[in-house]
Formats: sequence, C-alpha cells, structure tokens
Amino acid sequence: MRTAWVTGARGFIGRHLCQQLEQAGVRVAGLGHGPWSEPEYTRWGLSSWVNGEVDASNLDLLARTEGTLPDAVFHLAGGSSVGVSYASPLEDFSRTVSTTARLVDWLRVQTADVRLVAVSSAAVYGSGHNRPIEEGANLAPMSPYGRHKVMMEQLCLGAGTNFGLRCSLVRLFSVYGPELKKQLVWDLCRRLLADQESLQLAGSGDELRDWLHVEDAARLLIAAADRAAPEGFVVNGGTGHGTSVCAIAEQVATAWGVRPSITFSGESRPGDPDYLVASVVRAKALGMKPQLVLGEALKDVVAHYRRILRA
Repeated sequence: MRTAWVTGARGFIGRHLCQQLEQAGVRVAGLGHGPWSEPEYTRWGLSSWVNGEVDASNLDLLARTEGTLPDAVFHLAGGSSVGVSYASPLEDFSRTVSTTARLVDWLRVQTADVRLVAVSSAAVYGSGHNRPIEEGANLAPMSPYGRHKVMMEQLCLGAGTNFGLRCSLVRLFSVYGPELKKQLVWDLCRRLLADQESLQLAGSGDELRDWLHVEDAARLLIAAADRAAPEGFVVNGGTGHGTSVCAIAEQVATAWGVRPSITFSGESRPGDPDYLVASVVRAKALGMKPQLVLGEALKDVVAHYRRILRA
C-alpha cells in the first residue's frame, strides 16, 4: 500500500489511523467534516484534507488534489452514537448509509483495484450473548445506529458481489483512548470533576464491554486492508476480554484519585446490550495482539482527561 484515503479522518479513530499509516510510509489524504488547517492535519500524517460530504464532487476534488487514485480507502465516516441515532435517526442514516452508498458507487466507477476497509460496530450483534461473539453470529441490532451499520455492511458486501470491489469490514467494540471527548470514560471524568463523592450510572453495572485502545484499533484496520476481497472479509475489533461497567467506573475513580460511592439505577438505556465481548480468533490470525493493556492504558487516559478538564 503506497497511497490511502481516509473518510472521517478528522475523527478520533481516523486521526490515529492516519498517523500510523504515514509512519508506515503511506501517503494519506483525508475527507470529512470540519475545518482543519494544514499544520493540524499534517501533524496527524495527512498530505491533504477536503472538508465536506463524502460524495462524488469531493471525491473528485481529492483525486485532483492528490493526482492519483488510492490503493486503499478506509471508510470511517458515519454515525458514532447510539443515543444520537434515537434522537435523529434520519441524520444517522444519512451519515452512515447514504455516505457509504455514494462512496462505493464512486469507487465502482473510478477504480477496480482499490481495497476498501469499512468500520462497523459491535452494535450489529445486538443482545442475547453470553460468550465471545464470533463474526458469523446472527445480526440482530437493537438501535437505529446498529441497523444502519448493518445496511452499511450490506452495501459494501454487495459492491463486492456485484462489481468486484474488494472490501474488509471491521466491527469495533468499545474503543477508548485520549482525545475521545464522549462515551463512558470521558463522562465519568467530567462527573468526577464536579462531584467526587458519588456517581450514579444507568443499568446494573454488570454489563460487560470489550475495551480496545485506539492505537490497537488503528493497527487492526491497517492489517484488515491486506485481507480485502470481493467476497468480503469480516473481523472483530476487540481483545476477547470483558470488563464490567462497574469495574471501569472503579478503575477510573482510582486513577482520578478518589473513592466515590458508585450506584446504578437498574434501568438500561435504549439499545444497550448486557454483553458485548469479541471473539478474536480472526484478529489473531492477522497477527493482531493488543499492545496496550486496559488497566495501565486507562490510567494514562484518565490523567490526560484530568489535565484538559482542569485547564
């Protein structure tokens, strides 16, 4: 791989992916939402950045800017929140499904040799699991977010079946790391800044999640590009180990340096399964072994959040 484009490159995972690609000697260009100055995007490894929708006009612009078509496209643009998908399902559909449809149609016309790596989510699996979930498990999404990810996957796989587009689908579980200013760890730190005596969270606290550091997630995405095929390649992005929400809350509080009373409402949020832990047999076959262990890495993330929240 000599050249790569990343949609959603300005996002949390996208930035780390671009940086790793550039460090591996790949020329990287990005497309997505948000003004991004040249000093900022070059710091993350990009040669160029187009601010706008993932559509034919902006993809054409990126091709003109780069002067060539890419060897691989990493498609990270899309909805990223279960909660938002309930509040604005049409917006989530547009971000995830419509964007993917436009991308694969453009690739179908412009280049037959590209490898497409599309980021999906463990939300496609839904509930009812009690052991590490294999990629061949039935897809039973609970939320609009999960359903839209299934539609996105089908568009990619259909482009392979019908037009020969080589693709890989990476179903990421709970990705964490510095700079992610949303989701559980960030929310816990914000709340501890305001109240160090007590924390009340939704659910039972026994919900199990598989936490994967963003640097390991980026490594998996790059490895998945080599397996892209017209028949599609699907791989889970996790560690194979589940950690309860209660345990995460306790670890975050300890890293923050406090011991609050932690309680749970007993009421689960919509679209929130009790168990999401990955089977990682396929990931291991790619040579992937997580390099950052949750306990130690989480301390660094909490320290980072504490600095920026107190600034």
